[in-house]
Amino acid sequence: VVSYLLAEYVRPELSWRLMFASFLMPVSLFMILLLRVPQAPRWLAEKGNISEAFRILVLTHGEEQAKRELDAITESLAGESGSFSELFEPGMRRALFVGIALALFNNWTGWSGIAYYLPSLFQQSGYPRAASAIGVNVLIMGGMVILTALSIWLVDRVGRRPMWIAGSVAMIFCLVAAGFVFQYRIEGPIAVAVIFACAAPHAIALGPLPWLMMSELYPTRIRARAVSITTTFLWIAGFTAPFAFPVIEATSKRILGTGAGVFWVY
Repeated sequence: VVSYLLAEYVRPELSWRLMFASFLMPVSLFMILLLRVPQAPRWLAEKGNISEAFRILVLTHGEEQAKRELDAITESLAGESGSFSELFEPGMRRALFVGIALALFNNWTGWSGIAYYLPSLFQQSGYPRAASAIGVNVLIMGGMVILTALSIWLVDRVGRRPMWIAGSVAMIFCLVAAGFVFQYRIEGPIAVAVIFACAAPHAIALGPLPWLMMSELYPTRIRARAVSITTTFLWIAGFTAPFAFPVIEATSKRILGTGAGVFWVY
């Protein structure tokens, strides 16, 4: 919304700079609020600072519940001796591979590759003005908020695996359809609709599920180490997918004459 207002009412040579600068407001607020965030009780207990862990638990749980929570934490810590080497043992190695694969395909299944370039895509789809293209993008992102809420409602009712399969199948059809729309230069609301259709499987399944499942695949004693690895791969994929977009688009325009290949590759 801020970017749309800047694009609409500020001259172009300044507006894009202000778009970057506008991030200073939320990140500054976030930094200030972080100064008020206490250490995690579990981490404090692991480091031997039991009294501080108990004090923080009392703030959120009350004294009686805090005692039970602290007992459970210390009991679980006593039985934990996990190490990085355990991640590469038979069985656990397979779980680590699954976690890495989920992290990679979270970003290599369509949406993450094109999401950063939506205004550019909309400018090719009948909305040549930057402000108009960004305004349409606001609608897409607003719809994703609603779809993410739907994902929260569905995930424990439907289950992870069915949502993965349904989301992947839906993404295949949506990307194929979007490719044809761009190949035949269909513009306006139809182009917006197919791009939003590509956003839906990601918002409901392919986007949020890896973040949830990466913390569910591993026993507590090695969870932090495993998730640190899978999250690293997730952000590698999060970088490489959009980074490849201009290369794929240029190749598609050279071979097909349009950017349709972007959708078909992703």
